[in-house]
Amino acid sequence: MDKLTYKSIGNGSNLFCLIHPFPANNRIFDKVTSYLEADNWKIILPDLPGFGESLGDENKENWSMNELAEQINLIIDDLNFEKLVLGGVSMGGYVTMAYEKLYPNKANALILANTRDSKDSDGGQSRDVAIEMIQSGERNKWIKTFLIPKLFGLTTLTTKRKIMLDALELISNTPDYAFIQSLRGMKMREDSRDLLSKIEIPVLIITGEEDELTGPSIAQEMMHSYKKAQLEIIAEAGHYAPIENPAEFGTVIHKFLKTI
Repeated sequence: MDKLTYKSIGNGSNLFCLIHPFPANNRIFDKVTSYLEADNWKIILPDLPGFGESLGDENKENWSMNELAEQINLIIDDLNFEKLVLGGVSMGGYVTMAYEKLYPNKANALILANTRDSKDSDGGQSRDVAIEMIQSGERNKWIKTFLIPKLFGLTTLTTKRKIMLDALELISNTPDYAFIQSLRGMKMREDSRDLLSKIEIPVLIITGEEDELTGPSIAQEMMHSYKKAQLEIIAEAGHYAPIENPAEFGTVIHKFLKTI
């Protein structure tokens, strides 16, 4: 298949790659990028297979997080850089962790946002339900009933309807097969806690204060697992922090990049 497409911002000698969450695409960072820009950093925002502008493969059973990490590496290997920081939100965080396991010592730092380093607490049952509903033509019902209440914090759900509508527009352009392949890949992902607890590079952990899926308690457990970790909690944000509070999300990353 063709290499992943990506947006590129800046021309610095250092490279920052930020991977989008499920089931959106890199446009979720549209309002973040102006805060991200930092001296001497080139920022790339890829679309994973089947999402956004990247071509997918309808016949593929699933995309494992390792395979997605390999796709990200194909982009990175085409670029020249002095330092590399890799980061991801939710599913993008799973890909980031898989990348660090496959290519240890290649990145100078990691950013893990609205994600977790353990496997699904329910054994992936909720992902199976999602797949069944999508395959039976009930995708919109699943999004409205199960996905939306989990993606957004209470503040967004009650006072920022425009943000939800913008996110729904991103999600609506994602084909069913990309939903299903990614759900299967996330269900089968490895537990990363043991391996990642041994890494020596800096790790920035980000979560939303209203994130029901990977909120402050989970983020704090992760922070204590890493030797050089710091935690930032984004105010008035849930699991989709980059679109719920782009200014704070981008600013904490900008500050982190300046320390690398």
